[in-house]
Amino acid sequence: MLTCGGVVRAGAFYANRPDEMHLELVKANEPVDRLVRRWAKSKRGRRLLAANTAQRALVARR
Repeated sequence: MLTCGGVVRAGAFYANRPDEMHLELVKANEPVDRLVRRWAKSKRGRRLLAANTAQRALVARR
C-alpha cells in the first residue's frame, strides 16, 4: 500500500473490523488510472494480464 500514492486503502487497517482480504479505491478516476497503468507495466502485472484477457482489455481502455 505504500507504493499506491494514497489511491488504495487496505482493509487490514480498518478500525472496527480489520479485513486483510479487502482493498478499497479511495481516489477519483484519474489517480486510479495512473496506478492501473503503472501496475500493468510491472512484471507481475504483465503476467496477470496475459492470463486474464478480459482484464487486459479493460486496462487498455484506461
